[in-house]
Amino acid sequence: MSRQTHDQLAAARRATEAAAATLELGMAEAPALSPRARSSPAVPAAPAAPAAPSSLTHERVIELAVARSPAVAAMLHRARALAATGRAEAALPPAELAAEVWNLPAARPYALGDAEMFMLELRQRWPAAGARDALAQAMAEESAMALAEAAAEREAVAQRASDAYIAHAQARAERALLASQLDVLQRMVLAQGARVTSGGATLSERPRLELEQSKLRRARLRAEEELASAAAELRALLRLSADASLGDLPPLASETVAEVAPEALAEVLARTAAHRGAAQGRGGT
Repeated sequence: MSRQTHDQLAAARRATEAAAATLELGMAEAPALSPRARSSPAVPAAPAAPAAPSSLTHERVIELAVARSPAVAAMLHRARALAATGRAEAALPPAELAAEVWNLPAARPYALGDAEMFMLELRQRWPAAGARDALAQAMAEESAMALAEAAAEREAVAQRASDAYIAHAQARAERALLASQLDVLQRMVLAQGARVTSGGATLSERPRLELEQSKLRRARLRAEEELASAAAELRALLRLSADASLGDLPPLASETVAEVAPEALAEVLARTAAHRGAAQGRGGT
């Protein structure tokens, strides 16, 4: 490639990148997740590229991916179940009410006045000291562990969603940039052909320009493959169909999985301590 052609291509590349410098792929306002996500460079897009859908933002993709993750939902439900079990284990057994009728004539079961004795009994079982609060403590510890697992899974899902969003945005911007460069190169081919026709240039430059065109076309195909792969990953994370548009993300469901508040575990531990103290007081008397 001649020096003049090389300079023209370099100038076209710089002009395209300068015109698209305002596109930062949403990374400036994206939540910090990991060094790999933070260090991913923002790839500028060409002016001719269509703008990213307004609904496809970094924060929204992460929010939807976490909210729709079956693994995160299952772990949170398990933590809630363990916390509820811990509260049940910390409480005393329910009281039991029994009624007995003695020597009621079988021939006249309705003649309650002929019965010899009526007896009402209220029973309350008092477990051994430390028996129930140990079970409640174990349930509380398991619930806390389930919460930690859910938090780790949520972070992993958020990281995958962030990586997929960045890869999708980079591939889209790279494809647009390559398309702009191909357009510039095509105009250069036409200009060189006009110069040859007018006798101002030879055909020696034409093969080099066509070679550059083929290289850019292959690069654009690779960018389109990367874009399709990233889009498929986003659809899988967002639980969308294979032909769903990423520019029309549905809103979050009104019902979200309620997390286990730390107060619930604290309530379990407080109940076990109170019951332990009551049991020790009864034992002392």
